[in-house]
Amino acid sequence: MVSFVSTYLLTWKVYLSSWRADWKAQQKAIAQLGSHFQNGIPLVSNLLWNVIMFTVLQVLVIRMAGFSAEMERFCWYAVLLPCLVGSVFYYCYKYGVKQVVTSLFSFTTFLQWTQNWLAMQGLALVCLTQTAFFYFAGIVMQPYILPPAWNVSVQFPKDLYEEYLRDTVYCFAALFGVCLVTLPLSARGYAVAMEAAGRQNVTISYTETLMELVYQTVQGDSLFFTVIPILVILQDYFGFRVYTIHIIFAVVETALVNYVVRYKFGITHQLMHEIQPLYAMAHMEHHVCKGVHPTTLAAGLWEFWVNGQSIFMTTQVGLAPIPYALLQFIYMGANVVVHTMWPHPSLLQWHTLHHTIAADVYNVNIPSTYDKEHSQAVAKLQQKLQHVSPFIRYEPLSDLAAVAVMGLSCAILHVGLGIGLGHVDWTERMDWQ
Repeated sequence: MVSFVSTYLLTWKVYLSSWRADWKAQQKAIAQLGSHFQNGIPLVSNLLWNVIMFTVLQVLVIRMAGFSAEMERFCWYAVLLPCLVGSVFYYCYKYGVKQVVTSLFSFTTFLQWTQNWLAMQGLALVCLTQTAFFYFAGIVMQPYILPPAWNVSVQFPKDLYEEYLRDTVYCFAALFGVCLVTLPLSARGYAVAMEAAGRQNVTISYTETLMELVYQTVQGDSLFFTVIPILVILQDYFGFRVYTIHIIFAVVETALVNYVVRYKFGITHQLMHEIQPLYAMAHMEHHVCKGVHPTTLAAGLWEFWVNGQSIFMTTQVGLAPIPYALLQFIYMGANVVVHTMWPHPSLLQWHTLHHTIAADVYNVNIPSTYDKEHSQAVAKLQQKLQHVSPFIRYEPLSDLAAVAVMGLSCAILHVGLGIGLGHVDWTERMDWQ
């Protein structure tokens, strides 16, 4: 409990000093925060306990959400088991079967993992505090700043959420198919990133690219099967509703993704890279591979939990509850842009380089003030890459590209597959107030 309270208070210190651009105070707070985490847990053990206990969490929230028996079976066969088995299979491929097996039989390691998990909840509570502030502030503000016709709130039926979750799995499967067909282009994209960093003749094999693609895909839709059940629980037991102003908050935040992430995700992202035990607990799955693919979860398994279910301040209450919104606006937009190893130098981006060459840029595609002042990659490569890639040269291009890809994806889902926001019955099935 002491560790939990301390990490909560120290995380606020990190946030406040980061918002003030007081980097000396920030680094001091990060060092103090890091002292509450246990070092020395073998990486494989950490990864295994991450996926095992995350699966336990998913089982609990899916059961508590009260989904239909058919939906629960779908969750097991289409999401939970593929994630658990696929992750363990990849760890066996990468680290060896013997190391994976022996990593499971250390009670001391599990106790260390548990202590780090408890300390991690202090960070999660900070992010939930931020979200709660915007949620309740929005409820108070809405009657005063929006016209009467917009003063509404809504809840969504459980069966609609079930349809949404199924379609999410199908969309990730389709995206996996596209990535599979274009696998040689991804491998070429990895080589392009290496060449940009001055690492000649560094490549990735098709076999390793395929294994990484499968691994990232089986974890890719995990967020939906924690966030949506939790939202259903909040609706059923606590009367959670989405208000118009929350949607407005989330739309603005999403449209300016590469700018607003510096106020939350850029900070927690930096924390995870600078505090190694936290990195292993919440972010390692996102970097255990050499490359990256658009089917990725875009985070470690526990990372969204640590971030209060979203890397943003308000999307978890204004965007995530709306069926298909998170899928269409984030995962079929910005996530595709920044997590694809594009096979040409003109498409190089900071976040792709963050994965492939470990560029120390934490603010997704647009370096934050901290990144510009402290990043070795920015200092070394910025001038060179500006002449090669318009994404480096023109910062707004990242958000514009994300919007363009999102629009194309939405059109494909709406016209080609007949699913998405445009096919939701917004009248009879909704509970409007």
